[in-house]
Amino acid sequence: MRLQDVGTENVTLLDDFLLNAEQKDIEFLLGTNPTGHAPQQILDPYRFLAHFYTTAGLERPAQAIPYEDSWERSTDNNFRAHMFGHYMSALALAYQATHDEGLKKQIKAKLMICVTELTKCQTTFAEKYPERAGYIAPFGDVRLDEIDGLTGGVGISEGTVFVPWYNLHKILAGLLDIYKHVDVVEISEPALALARGFGNYFYNVRVSKYDQSKKDKMLRTEYGGMNDAFYELYNLTGNLNYRK
Repeated sequence: MRLQDVGTENVTLLDDFLLNAEQKDIEFLLGTNPTGHAPQQILDPYRFLAHFYTTAGLERPAQAIPYEDSWERSTDNNFRAHMFGHYMSALALAYQATHDEGLKKQIKAKLMICVTELTKCQTTFAEKYPERAGYIAPFGDVRLDEIDGLTGGVGISEGTVFVPWYNLHKILAGLLDIYKHVDVVEISEPALALARGFGNYFYNVRVSKYDQSKKDKMLRTEYGGMNDAFYELYNLTGNLNYRK
């Protein structure tokens, strides 16, 4: 027997408990806490983007106040950006799943901010460091040098970064989810373009320069998540470099 994913778009929830859970999830993604009160945005794309602006050398918008609690903090062994990747994936899936046009409109607005501002960061970084075009992250790629044994990394990086490849995998996966699940061309196409730039950077600047010892080290360090995302990027584009 062959199992096949029927696609979220072909599933309609009928159970009241599940419908309520879906509604609460979407409300939370849109910045409303479970009690319905939102004195400030709990989840805000500008706040997730705070360190991306810094890395690209851009001035942060007033609302881009960095998250400094939980794993998003920029000190200690932080995991900043991974939550942003989950956030983008969740918004994309919520957009596809809900049949409420009002909620779709609100989710679309959040997704538009994500891809527009990430594009701004990626473009600005490329203008500043053309030989490293495509890189997009909340920390300079000098952090990756520490793992894969290469040199020449650049960019501003605040605080420590404990698992940079893990963080970046979530960003790439989020962009791919937006492309796959959001049927709005002005959002989905920029998301794929960002992912392509991401893949081009990693192939041109890093992967194509790995000797066998570096390949062995990378496979011991980050085998699962990032490889899965690059395979998916290859699957969507046919670019053999992403598969490699």
